[in-house]
Amino acid sequence: MNITCKDLLTSIDHFEVIGDIDNVSFKQISTDSRTIQEGELFFPLTGPNFDGHNFIAAALLKSRNIALCDRTKIENVTEKLEQLLTENNIDVKDFKYVLIVVENVELALEQVTAYIRSLTKAKLITITGSTGKTTTREMLYTIFSTKYEVLKAEGNINTLWGNASVLMNWTGQEFIIFETGLDRKGEIGWQNRGLIPDIGCIINVGTVHAEPLGGVENIFIGKKEMADYLYSKGKPVVLNIDDIRLASIKNNYGDLVISVGFDSEADFRCEQVELDEKGIRFKLMNKETYYDVQIPIYGIDYVYNALISIVIANYFGFSIEQCIQALGQYHGYKYRFEINEVNEYLTLINDSYNANPDSMKMSINTFAKIWGEKYHTVAFLGHMAELGEVEKEEHRKLGELIKEKNFDEVFYTGRYYEFVNAGEYLDDFEEIKQKFKEICDNAQKNKIKTAILVKGSHSVGLHRLFE
Repeated sequence: MNITCKDLLTSIDHFEVIGDIDNVSFKQISTDSRTIQEGELFFPLTGPNFDGHNFIAAALLKSRNIALCDRTKIENVTEKLEQLLTENNIDVKDFKYVLIVVENVELALEQVTAYIRSLTKAKLITITGSTGKTTTREMLYTIFSTKYEVLKAEGNINTLWGNASVLMNWTGQEFIIFETGLDRKGEIGWQNRGLIPDIGCIINVGTVHAEPLGGVENIFIGKKEMADYLYSKGKPVVLNIDDIRLASIKNNYGDLVISVGFDSEADFRCEQVELDEKGIRFKLMNKETYYDVQIPIYGIDYVYNALISIVIANYFGFSIEQCIQALGQYHGYKYRFEINEVNEYLTLINDSYNANPDSMKMSINTFAKIWGEKYHTVAFLGHMAELGEVEKEEHRKLGELIKEKNFDEVFYTGRYYEFVNAGEYLDDFEEIKQKFKEICDNAQKNKIKTAILVKGSHSVGLHRLFE
């Protein structure tokens, strides 16, 4: 997508400009002066410990294009730019650039994103939840891509600026699927006002990011902003009503809520869940009709991602049978309980993308259920980050779960081992790597059927065992 400065400023008429905007356009959005390319629009993000305005000069030098700038920072930015141009032997008078002057950069990002969104003709879906956002995104993509062209983010993009950057890649796709993350109060509402979704879903409310947000209740308030936005626009939201906090939203928002869960009041209800080496199986009930669902992924909680995906696809015209057939081909996502059967004696389960109490419990329970009786079981586990005031209690519970499952070998690394108090503690990654290799080699050399689970927060770095 290529957007001219004139068109942007015509749409958002309260923006002011420094520089000549004739024949000036941008093809992408950047927030990083180190990687910005020529022809990209620079957004100076700010936070408690950084201010992107300090890098506007460097960004303009590389992109030779446009940047947004808070009105209060103009003088400082232009001084830095002149200094940088002089250092690079560039005549200030000959250097062409545009500064879009705004009162608030965050509000401007919301407004620019909304303008970009207005240029697309796609239906847009937003996803939030403490866990399962990426799995839900990928399940939705699996279903929708059987009939339509779909634009989605890759990896773990879930910020407004990241999603705005993906929007710039729109080339006519009929559907767009985005995750919306929550790191601070107001972020979910901010993202939805910018992205303007046609439908959204809230998967669950857990302790992920409890530390920066100040507790689970504040996480719920933050996630609820999606439902509040959609309700204000008369658009539907899909909720997992097995989560008691999300169930309270259903009671307030009535017919605009489509509910899923095991709860007998759910619009799309799950029953008779089974888990084995082939994946999960369950019965889906909707409008007094039962459907058999089988998906080759591992973990009971994935039922919620499947239900939500089926609901949203059904809302846009897919039959439930079409959704079930498509999900039968979904095999999971990288680093999320990713199973690698190296040979008949060694199976590696890479669940190292991230960890929180819910995902840790599901991972350990699933590992024990499938491999616990027939294999030599080994777990390499790391701590769960950003849990705030519940960090000690949740790691104590983790230790109890580890002991309950009675795996043959457990190795733990990272923080809070004094609360986990289970398995052998390994401090150095090289030590972890060596132990991992020893167990893998021993399994194959001595023909011992061995299954190894690797799980921890991304910051622990256990994913490096597979690199």
